[in-house]
Amino acid sequence: MTMAQLELWEQLVQCYTEKTRRCAPKTATELGQTMAAAGDPLQDIATLHEVALQQVLQQTPDTSLQKIAPVMSMLLAEMLAGYDSQARQQQIHASDRLTSPDSEVQQAQKDLEAQHARLMSLYRLGRTINATFEIDTIFELMAREAMLITGATHGAVLVVNKAEGQQYISTLLGFSPQEVAFAQSTRLVLGKGLIGYAYEHQCIVVVDDVREDPRYWEFVAATRAEIVLPIIHGTTVLAHLDLQSPQVGAFRSVDLEYLKALADQAAIAIQNARLFQRAQLEIKERTRVQEDLERRAKQLLLLWQVSQQVSSLLEPEPLLKQIVELIRSTFKYAYVVILLVDGAKTKLSLKAKAGFQMEASRTIELKIGVQGICGWVAAHGQPLLVNDVTREPRYYQLQELTETRSEIAVPVKIKGQTIGVLDVQSASFNAFGEDDLFILEVLADQVGVTVENARLFSAEQQRRQEAETLRTAALSMITTVDRRRVIEQILIQLRKVVPYDSASVQLLKGQHLEIIGGHGFPNLEELLGVTFDLTADNNPNCEVMRKRSTYIVQDAPTAYSEFLNAPHVQANIHSWLGAPLLIGNEPLGMIALDKHDPGFYTEEHARLAEAFAAQAAIAVANSQLFEAEREQRGLAEALAQAAAAVTATLDLNEVLDRILEQVARIVIGDACNVMLIEGETARVVRSRGYDGPRSSTGRTQMPMNLSQTATLRRMIHTGQPLVISNTQEDPLWTIPKSIGAIWLKSYVSAPIRMGDKTLGFLNVDAGEPGQFGPDDARRLALFAHHAASAIENARLYRELQDYASELERRVQERTAQIQAQLARLDAILNSTSDGIIVADVQGRILQANPIAQDWLTRTLAPEDANKLRTSIQELAEYPNDHPQTLLALPGMDLQLNAAPISEPKPQQPSVVVTIHDISQLKALERMKSSFVANV
Repeated sequence: MTMAQLELWEQLVQCYTEKTRRCAPKTATELGQTMAAAGDPLQDIATLHEVALQQVLQQTPDTSLQKIAPVMSMLLAEMLAGYDSQARQQQIHASDRLTSPDSEVQQAQKDLEAQHARLMSLYRLGRTINATFEIDTIFELMAREAMLITGATHGAVLVVNKAEGQQYISTLLGFSPQEVAFAQSTRLVLGKGLIGYAYEHQCIVVVDDVREDPRYWEFVAATRAEIVLPIIHGTTVLAHLDLQSPQVGAFRSVDLEYLKALADQAAIAIQNARLFQRAQLEIKERTRVQEDLERRAKQLLLLWQVSQQVSSLLEPEPLLKQIVELIRSTFKYAYVVILLVDGAKTKLSLKAKAGFQMEASRTIELKIGVQGICGWVAAHGQPLLVNDVTREPRYYQLQELTETRSEIAVPVKIKGQTIGVLDVQSASFNAFGEDDLFILEVLADQVGVTVENARLFSAEQQRRQEAETLRTAALSMITTVDRRRVIEQILIQLRKVVPYDSASVQLLKGQHLEIIGGHGFPNLEELLGVTFDLTADNNPNCEVMRKRSTYIVQDAPTAYSEFLNAPHVQANIHSWLGAPLLIGNEPLGMIALDKHDPGFYTEEHARLAEAFAAQAAIAVANSQLFEAEREQRGLAEALAQAAAAVTATLDLNEVLDRILEQVARIVIGDACNVMLIEGETARVVRSRGYDGPRSSTGRTQMPMNLSQTATLRRMIHTGQPLVISNTQEDPLWTIPKSIGAIWLKSYVSAPIRMGDKTLGFLNVDAGEPGQFGPDDARRLALFAHHAASAIENARLYRELQDYASELERRVQERTAQIQAQLARLDAILNSTSDGIIVADVQGRILQANPIAQDWLTRTLAPEDANKLRTSIQELAEYPNDHPQTLLALPGMDLQLNAAPISEPKPQQPSVVVTIHDISQLKALERMKSSFVANV
């Protein structure tokens, strides 16, 4: 035996052993003989057959029915043959024992023949069942055999469809064409008639006379007897065998066993056939899946090859053209086009084509959502396959593609957004299928990625080029700090970044923008110096400065009527773009770009202009810083020179004259003057430029009351300079016209202050309004500080000179007084008879009158003179005690009295010693003493 035979035989033996509890013989023929000898019914063979088949399929689910079917057929045939041969022998033995009359023998013979016929019928059915898996063939054979055995005139097999609740006719035998047509047109509902009863109760229904059975549903008028046999597998009714006969009681009970065996075998056959069909379907599905996988693998390989080539394209210009050519040549499509969505997302524009020609100047545009299949795909973001465009209302025919009959379009997306459409067309009907849709969807995704990569590559190249251009422009702009050259470089380099027909550079001055440079204007000289009021709404410049960002006007004359007026109308400006010059968030001014064409400038231009303006702002700021530094240096030099000039002299008149000379250098005006405060008034002490028609005699001579002059009072109070741009309009200007200020229209002044004290004012006047600004006031205030020092120094010097003169006069007077006193003192000293000596704290003699000098040097002997000096030194030690002493010398008696000189200092007189000659008094005293003694 082969492996399949062995497996099936083992299953049959196992099933037989489990069911009968008997040992099975070694061959299928012997098994059939054993079952017949044991009196087992024929249907047990079908049962064993079914159970064995189910066991094999459960244990080896991958086993092919095509492999099993021949083996099962052979084993079944052998079992039936053995069963039939044993049954025949039993019939022969039975006939040998019969002693009944011939009629009984004949009847038994007929029964055996009938049984043999039934067995042969089952055998033929078994052979057929094992030879085919066509259910309809099995049903037809089953109906024919049943009709043959039972003698039925009509036979039908109806297949149950439980899900739909009805039955479908598989086989009709013995019916007229009209009856067949009626049966096929009638909906056979489950649960109706005898068949419905058999279905619900899963039992055989035998009716000897249908006219007496209320369950009968008339189908054939001649029918009298009917048998319905449900074909059941497990608990499921698969179909019904319906047999009909015009004879009452046509179906015998003996037929039921046959029919039941027939039904059991048919059920197994149906299940096997269904399993086979299912296996066939699975095989076909697997084959189809395998073929699909192979086809899809081939498609994916082609897609991969195309994607590899497409993804290597980065240049935007040839990209789309190469893509459509590559798709057409690889997948053999007739016409391939790519259309992209415009910036406004309202139109599709043809960007690349393959397979047909068109004029180079011709453009194709479709309104999104309105025109064509591509327009619909772009609007809805979904693919669309049309295999007959003649019936498609959305189809839009191109004059170059009149032969198109099929079209398929898929959206090209980037990050979920539709950016275009990949469209393929054919001149044949039904040219495209799901495979084409899959291919084009994959290709569309790849096209989207490639287009995005190309865009990013192009953008990166453009960014690099822009960065290089901006870097070059920045280097060009910062190579100079001269404002005129900076403005010129800005306008030259700007054209390399953003195109323009004319452009201007405008700097911020207060609430105005002033044009300080331009290029491309036919009347540039007229435009230089033109200002734009930022508080007005008649120009777009105020929008740029207010938002501190770029601003685009698509058609300037339509939005702002000022562009229609001179001097702007000559430039023919339509599209306008303004970019602010910012340092941080502080505006310096702006750049304005103009084009003759409306709607020229885009957000991309705005981005580039803003990036350029950031570099230009640095250059402008540098130039302004340089100008400010140069101006500051010039101012510092001028102030230093002015300070040196006014401080080079201490003569007040000369200082005032020099102050006026330097004021004329520092602040440009028509006239200037210096006012000094005298009490509660301020008087012009020096003036310049008021001669002729601008004579201000009254102004230069008449003192001005400080409490009544608002301008002077303001400066005294604040200590800050003051600018009056228009004396005719400023309420602070209260100078009466009667004092010669009729011509004066603008005025700047700075207080002359020393510490917190205001000494006076520096005033500069002009005949034109707006002549002076904050810078003039700042310069004048700085100079006023130096002028204050010079004026104060001159004043102090004059006061010093006056004090020195007065002191000299007083010294002379005092000297004369002292000299007179000295003369009197000398006369007194020289005329006295006493000696007077002036000594210091050590007793050194500093001065002596003639009498004392004579005693010390000539009259007294040297040792007597030394004694006198010693006595003087002793008295000098304690001058505050007013000591006195008597010095008796040979031939002379001297009385010394000492008196202090206040606040003595070393080497200066500290004591006065008077020496009185009392020799006569002593002599008289001695004489008196002698006289008294003698008396």
